[in-house]
Amino acid sequence: VAKAVAEAWKKLPAKKAVNGLVLDLRFAEGRDYAAAAELADLFLKAEQTLLRVGGSTIRSTEKTNAIAQPLALLVNRRTAGGAEALAAVLRQAEIALIIGSPTAGQAHLFNEHVLSGGQRLRMAAGSIQLGDGTPLPELGLTPDIRVEVSAEEERIYFEDPYREIPRMLGEALRTARNGLSAEGSGTN
Repeated sequence: VAKAVAEAWKKLPAKKAVNGLVLDLRFAEGRDYAAAAELADLFLKAEQTLLRVGGSTIRSTEKTNAIAQPLALLVNRRTAGGAEALAAVLRQAEIALIIGSPTAGQAHLFNEHVLSGGQRLRMAAGSIQLGDGTPLPELGLTPDIRVEVSAEEERIYFEDPYREIPRMLGEALRTARNGLSAEGSGTN
């Protein structure tokens, strides 16, 4: 993933015209924490500890060519494992703003056992920790900006981001107006 993002970044003809980046981590999962740290490393200039996974410590490298644009990360309840770790690392480094709904809370080390019937049983065997030793939250990451969307509508937008869903847009506008009215009136 890091290689693909780095290649895409290099191909942008006018990087100075880019005002920010959005990484869409909705529905992203996986257990490759080294790959998540490698992607985070693209955005970090200094060497630092990113993750502690089992007995291993994963660090960034010092560099002068880090991607330095403001970064927003889109997450949802299906953002799990390595994607959660990536979001947590970039938030802790104060590089990214997390937008969406709380993540799945599945950033753990797992032991997998094959049962006699062929099914697989995954059991949490340890936590993933950020560079400062803070474990990733068991209930998932809480976004900096919370956006509540039903799972069905979110899937539709994920598959076709340009599709219009008038009912949802109307609800979002009403919610936004009500929130502004409540803040302006001094009632919360």
